[in-house]
Amino acid sequence: MSAGTLNITIEQGADFIRLLTIKDDVGTPINLTGYTFKSDLKDQTCGDVVASFSFVLANQGTNPGEVTWSMSAAITSGIEAQCVVAGDGTFTTTPYLYDIEMTMPSGEIDRIMRGNCNVSPEVTTS
Repeated sequence: MSAGTLNITIEQGADFIRLLTIKDDVGTPINLTGYTFKSDLKDQTCGDVVASFSFVLANQGTNPGEVTWSMSAAITSGIEAQCVVAGDGTFTTTPYLYDIEMTMPSGEIDRIMRGNCNVSPEVTTS
């Protein structure tokens, strides 16, 4: 299966939390017992890993296929976010890349999602 593409934005200094539902080729949620997930955020220009995401599997008996993909505010606050404002008032943010790899109980690894990630700079600080 080829990886799906999803471009995301991380708000610097805020929790990033998304609920993913992993399904098979016919759309049935997969029982994820024994599966593991891994995902890194890399700088698009130099390829260095700047942060890693966390994963928590939902109760597979009642929520098959559900996994929480997240990064805490403590981690997002440490990601560099540069904002460039254009003359028309639009802005661009620091570009990063990510992907998600799923390891099955058999040891087979499948890259299930990938995309670009923009980090929106935090303005309000405590």
